[in-house]
Amino acid sequence: MTPAEESWRLTIVGAGSGFAVTATRGLTCAHVIGESRTCEVRSLGERPVRPTGGWPADDRADIAVVDITGHSGELAPMAPRSAPRTGSTVRLLGLPRNARDDFGRWAKARVSGTDPSGRWLQMDPLDGWTSQIDKGFSGGAVVEEETGCVIGMVVASVPGTAAWMIPLATLVDHEPWLAGTFGDPLRTDPDFVRFLGQLALGRYPEALDTLRVVEGRQRQSSDTYYYWALTMLGGRRPAMHSAMAVEAVERVLNAALRRAPGSPHAGALLALVYEDYYVRGHMPGPRPDLSGIGQVSTTHAEEIRRHVPARECRVWQLLNRY
Repeated sequence: MTPAEESWRLTIVGAGSGFAVTATRGLTCAHVIGESRTCEVRSLGERPVRPTGGWPADDRADIAVVDITGHSGELAPMAPRSAPRTGSTVRLLGLPRNARDDFGRWAKARVSGTDPSGRWLQMDPLDGWTSQIDKGFSGGAVVEEETGCVIGMVVASVPGTAAWMIPLATLVDHEPWLAGTFGDPLRTDPDFVRFLGQLALGRYPEALDTLRVVEGRQRQSSDTYYYWALTMLGGRRPAMHSAMAVEAVERVLNAALRRAPGSPHAGALLALVYEDYYVRGHMPGPRPDLSGIGQVSTTHAEEIRRHVPARECRVWQLLNRY
């Protein structure tokens, strides 16, 4: 678990788990809190709790919102509302009540499908992971292995057999404010907003320093690495850089494409690097793929043209048609 992930996971002392969603609100399960309207959150002390409307009559609304005002750690990276996909591998961190230490227990599972109500999702534990998903896991975040994003909250289990999560779609049905947290948290990161201002002014060294701070908590976002590569070029075309610098830009863009293989703007920037450095420089190396250029948004096309002035390149000219 990374330091950032450690700081958005919450420990409900003597009861279970939770996670920080905004600077003032965290989530856990209503049954973790019981009838109390407060709970003790490690490092924050006694905190007010609000069970979601409908609980306990509606047992599928097993959700509680914890006031975490004063939380100084990171926020959970929330996936899009449509997540997860059946078959996704997920990881969970629980705090079993019978544990003799304070380290928690990891478990892995695979999403297998909805329960009969259609509002919860079943998870089947993966062979080889001996931690049973039991009561100490309730209220904890379910993290998709592939993306590193939160796709739901652990709510129930039959140890050694199966467990269930409340997926994002059900969470937002009961807590509509959650809709504003879904998707790429990069766009609401205050340091990223500051970075965009620095980039717009062409303050590349300063912008890169800011982006290093952002990357520490936004590693799951493809655009973190797209913007990293764009900033590394420093307002100059790829052909003006050394082979070592171009290779570094390629590595960063490939990191962006591993996180979002269909990212048109990351693909377009990589194609421009290939064309300007390798093709126009008559160098052996990869050749540009132009197939996704037409899918690049107007905003991204404009920023690539502005910050990478390789006007003679076919890729740049195709982007200039927007």
